[in-house]
Order: sequence, then structure tokens, then C-alpha cells
Amino acid sequence: MALTAKEWRLLEAKLADLEPAVRQAFIEAIQRRGTAVDVTALTELIDAGRFAEALEMVRVPDSWVTMASEEVRAAYIQGGASAGDLLAATIRAKFGFGMNARAEDWARTMSSRMIESVNENLPEVQGYIEQSVGKGIPARAVALDIVGRMDKATKRRTGGLLGLNSNQTGAAIRAKAELEDLDPAYFERKLRDKRFDSIVRRAIKDGKPLSRADLDRITGRYRDRLLKHRGDVIARTEALNALRAGQHEGFRQLIDAGLADAVEVKWQATADGRTRDSHLALNGQAVEFGQMFISPATGALMEFPGDISHGAHGEDVIQCRCVAIYRIKNRDR
Repeated sequence: MALTAKEWRLLEAKLADLEPAVRQAFIEAIQRRGTAVDVTALTELIDAGRFAEALEMVRVPDSWVTMASEEVRAAYIQGGASAGDLLAATIRAKFGFGMNARAEDWARTMSSRMIESVNENLPEVQGYIEQSVGKGIPARAVALDIVGRMDKATKRRTGGLLGLNSNQTGAAIRAKAELEDLDPAYFERKLRDKRFDSIVRRAIKDGKPLSRADLDRITGRYRDRLLKHRGDVIARTEALNALRAGQHEGFRQLIDAGLADAVEVKWQATADGRTRDSHLALNGQAVEFGQMFISPATGALMEFPGDISHGAHGEDVIQCRCVAIYRIKNRDR
């Protein structure tokens, strides 16, 4: 059976509290990185053809992702503590969720994954640099496309390529080319800022290129929206995955502490038209704690929805909203 309306509302309420902090911490790290870059030095590296050094200059440092990963860690702890909610009141006080070696290992793996994903588009950024230099575009303009242009109100750079994933970077580069070529295909981009549509339509109608200022402004706002979308996906996926992983570890700690003799884990899908077919096929299946669910689409092994500890990849976990329902099976005490 699918999640009840009450269960889904409770989960949504938890996520509503957790997601904004994760999203803001991610976007904050990207904007700080772009603002901190010495654009003059970056321009000189691009001019000199020292592209590898230019990439290192714009790489988001590991430490700058710490706030985002700490917010996810907090969600994990909250999920772990929730395991005690199923205990009888008489023994609930005996349970306290702790960040043991397993939990700390999960946190380290999560943090490493977030750090790697934040910088995943650097190869595409290098390709953009090489392509732009080959076209004779000034190095400073290329540098600003990467790190963003200064927002006078916030004193931060926005509208750059930093922080986008590989596919989004490609989309941003193609969108700029469409605008330069006055290609109506630009209007098919759902995340474009429609406030600028009249400017683009007029340019296409008149057959006159967009001004450099308009081109920079329109492409910058499109990249901002791509970045926000990525922040939304990361916040949704990581916060929910942390809740689920923490909850699973919480039940493992219940078993380790002798507070649960056995635990049944049941896969429950949202079944609202957006659920993967493979996860609908798993809906209602139950296994003993520690046993695996097997994705019928990919063969991936998961102890609970969102579990990546056994090699499941993005096609099985990104924006997955399924949850595990746990049932404690204690002998009479």
C-alpha cells in the first residue's frame, strides 16, 4: 500500500524544515567561491592558455561545502532519533541515537560525495574556455561567464557556470549560443527568465543581435535558475536520503542495544504518478532488517529507499520519494 495522507504530510513537514537550509548552504558556497575569485588573475591565466590552473582557481574548496554537509548530517541524526518513536513508552527512555563508527562513516561518505558533485562540471568549464578562446572572445568575458558578474545590491557574483552539473553546464552553453544566433529554440527552455522574452523576440523579429549587456543579463539569469534548480534537487535528495539513512541506522542501533529482537522493513512508494516504475514494483515488499531490496530496473541492491551503500546509482535514488516502514517484532518480555 502507498503512504497514507497523514504519513506523507509528516514527512513533508520534516523535509520542509530541512531542505531550505541545505539548499541555501549549497548556493551560498557557490556564490562565495565566485565572489572570492580574483577575476584579473583568472583572466591572465586564460589569456596565457594556462587552463588547468584557471580551473584550480575556480574549484570550490572542500571546506566551503562543510555547511551544506553539516545540514545533511543534522537530518541524518533527526532520522536516527525517530527510530525510538516506535518503542513502547516504558523502554523509549533507554534508547539514545549516537554517531557511532557506522554513522560517522556515512557522514564522511556523504560529505565526500557532495564535494565531488559540486565540482563535477569543471571538464565542461574547461571545454567552454577552450571553445571561447578559439572564437576570439575576450578572456575577461570568459572569466565572468564562469564566476558570474557582480550584483551591486548583494556584492556577490551571480549568473556563472560554477556549481552547475555537467548537463546543466551544457544547457547553459547552448542557451547562450541560441541567443547569439537568434535561434527560437531558446524559448523551449523551461527555466529561462520569461521577463526577457520580449527583448529576445524583438531581436529575432528585427534580425539584430542582442546587445552584450542584454546577452549577459539573460544568460546570467538562466544560469541562476539552473543553479537554484540544482540546489532544490540536492536539498530534496540529500535531506530525504539522510532522514532515511539515519532512520535505518537508528533501527540498527535498537537491535544492537537489545531493544528490538527483529525488525521488518517494508518499501512504500508515494504512487502519485511521478514514482519510478521500478519503485512501484517494489511497493509493499517487505524484508527482514539487513536483507536487500532489488531494483527490477537496474538490479541495484538497497536496504531501504535511497540507500547507496551497496552501489545503487542516481537512476535509483535521485529525487526518489519512497520511504521504508519499519515494524519491530519483539518477543514477549
